[in-house]
Amino acid sequence: MKKWISNVALGIVVVLLLMVAGPGIGALAATTADVSVNATPAYIAISNSPSTYSFGTVEVSTNYSSATGYFTITNSSTVAIDIVISTNSTWLGGNDWAHDDSGTPGAETAAMSASLNSDAFNITVKNGTPNDLVTSLSSGTPQDWELRLAAPTSFDDGVLKTNTVTLTASSS
Repeated sequence: MKKWISNVALGIVVVLLLMVAGPGIGALAATTADVSVNATPAYIAISNSPSTYSFGTVEVSTNYSSATGYFTITNSSTVAIDIVISTNSTWLGGNDWAHDDSGTPGAETAAMSASLNSDAFNITVKNGTPNDLVTSLSSGTPQDWELRLAAPTSFDDGVLKTNTVTLTASSS
């Protein structure tokens, strides 16, 4: 009889446990799920190498060019980019030179042009509205280019002149 009471007591305990835990048994199944999400920012970054160039001593009414593909722009962006090229309106030093946006040199006025690894020099480098140098340059892609100076038709000093060419990138 003791065994019977023990078995009945055990049965009651099991039934009570099932009654208490029963509604929670469904909780053993997954009731939530996580979704991992990410996003890559449209980050824009370029570099140009080398970062300086000297045309050397120049004569009036003469063109001077860097070597074909002398410069290399690298697109370190996460997106394809367009790059425009521009310059300052003045070549500084001694009796400053002006910079001509039409690409035509004149008295005390220089002009510059550029091209993409072809020596075509078909892109006028302007101070005003910049011109496209390259469009849709893929992420991680380098682009070689070159630069030409059209020296003034006259000048009245031999002082070193300096100017800056600026490359500006934007998302394609």
